[in-house]
Amino acid sequence: MARELRRQILEILYEGKDDPTLALDEEDFAERFRKPLHEVKSEVDKLQKDGLITTRIRSGPTHTYHFFVLTPAGIEEAEGHPVKQLTVFISSPRDVMKEREAAIRAVQHCNDLASISKHYVLKALRYETDVPPEAGDEPQIIVNRYMLEAGKADIFICILSQRMGTPVLVESTGKHYKSGTEYEFMSAYESHQKQRKPHIMLYRKQINRLPKDLDREQWERVNEFFNQFEGGPSAPLKGLYKPYPKTEEFETLLFHDLITLLDEHFLD
Repeated sequence: MARELRRQILEILYEGKDDPTLALDEEDFAERFRKPLHEVKSEVDKLQKDGLITTRIRSGPTHTYHFFVLTPAGIEEAEGHPVKQLTVFISSPRDVMKEREAAIRAVQHCNDLASISKHYVLKALRYETDVPPEAGDEPQIIVNRYMLEAGKADIFICILSQRMGTPVLVESTGKHYKSGTEYEFMSAYESHQKQRKPHIMLYRKQINRLPKDLDREQWERVNEFFNQFEGGPSAPLKGLYKPYPKTEEFETLLFHDLITLLDEHFLD
């Protein structure tokens, strides 16, 4: 995460290097990255220590502002190591929260690889950190308001197990979906059919013995969703999904699959 924040700070300061009105102070950084001030400040301090950022002071009637600008070394790094951000949208219902956490770690592991980090930084998108706890609207409406649309991400990861989630009605189109997860998947799928983006990765946890407290209705919805991939060329949905046996193995599985996908579609 520190590597990603560091690159974001350099890129943003580089955009404003010739325009003083785009200079950012500590509070601007915190607001821009939606992080607590101390988290942003710690990374800015590291960049200053490395000689990539310097501080310019501007005094006002009631407050002294500290604005950050790139040094020549910072400009050189920003220009000499062009890094593109790849957005990774993580979609799932609540019964696979551990897998969601594992997906975040897998994305971070990718960012730690020199072969990837010198070209790309992967940014994980998930409602836990990108969506504030607003009230007054349907949950999916709130998610859509604050998150990048699933169909506009670079990579879309969908994880399912025993639950599909809560049914969703998209008011703008009048379409019904089995859940927010299905809505996000179909948004990504339809976008991929039109413009080959995002790249979709679909996983289903293997259930060898159904639990006694299984929600049968939810289970049937999951089965109905995956049945759409059956039937060969005439199947309603095209593609493959990968089963995984245990939650503990999912992180390693996804990490290797991400590396394979990045090597095939993004890395030379």
